[in-house]
Amino acid sequence: MDIGRKIGRILVVEDDADTRELLVKRLLNTTPFEVTTAVSGNEAIRILKNRQDFCGIISDYNMSDGSGKDVQDFLVVENIRAAFLFYTSEENPSINLNHKFYLGKISKPNITVAVNELVIGLFKKPYNLNLN
Repeated sequence: MDIGRKIGRILVVEDDADTRELLVKRLLNTTPFEVTTAVSGNEAIRILKNRQDFCGIISDYNMSDGSGKDVQDFLVVENIRAAFLFYTSEENPSINLNHKFYLGKISKPNITVAVNELVIGLFKKPYNLNLN
């Protein structure tokens, strides 16, 4: 389903291939955003070092090659203006609650809720959206 002109880019950081595919399909089919994926926190950081025009990031917390917390910390240090949402089964993740673009934590497997929360959050603040 093509929903028209894209107004921004989302980064999905998820090490589980099936979950990542479901998130990407949901985002592409229901939102006006392009999607880029990373399979680990360290890969996400490498992507973000080269491209900082993401308006939103959905990240797993517990991954073997760099955690979602590593991604969140990088966003804070680099002052990247992207809405950030944890999508995880981790019970008590160490989260920077003072991160000004942190939207919250959604527990797996609520993919629809995670996508909805990110999209709603994106329109509350002036992230990297192309609304012209």
